Amino acid sequence: MTTLSPGNYTMKVIDGAGTGGTALAEIYDADSNPLALTQRLTNISGRGVVYGATAMIGGFAITGSVPKDVLIRAVGPGLTSTFGLPNTLVTPQLSIYNGQGTLIAQNSVWGTPTTVNASYPAASPSAIAAAATTAGAFPFVTGSADSAVVLALPPGTYTGQITGLSNAAGTALFEIYELP
Repeated sequence: MTTLSPGNYTMKVIDGAGTGGTALAEIYDADSNPLALTQRLTNISGRGVVYGATAMIGGFAITGSVPKDVLIRAVGPGLTSTFGLPNTLVTPQLSIYNGQGTLIAQNSVWGTPTTVNASYPAASPSAIAAAATTAGAFPFVTGSADSAVVLALPPGTYTGQITGLSNAAGTALFEIYELP
């Protein structure tokens, strides 16, 4: 447990034994009343390798008494075009599930969003781009196969999963931003 000054931080999980495997990295805002603070955790992301239908999974919780607007992204091609990273997931599919395991949102190719649950209508490409700007996220290239959703989520627990369309494999970035 530590106290961090405002800023950007990176946590790296490594295997000291060199045998590989699956790891879970968690971060919690441990302030006694984080909702009353002007500074709080507003973004978390994780990068890993997706192996086709074997999902990269991230969980998160919404607290408080009112819904929060969030931007959730699955970045593959953007890691190459923006950062020059090789071997990225060419066609990431992002799926968001509520705490009961119900699929509430899904996207592949952020510029062509579709609604999968009427309670959570798909955001337009312009709304996704505006949310990225507001959140301070790097922009997606128009026409890229990166995936994103903008949702108003009530308090509860959620899971995001990234898979590769057509069983594609590669490195992907999973991002969650709280929108103001």
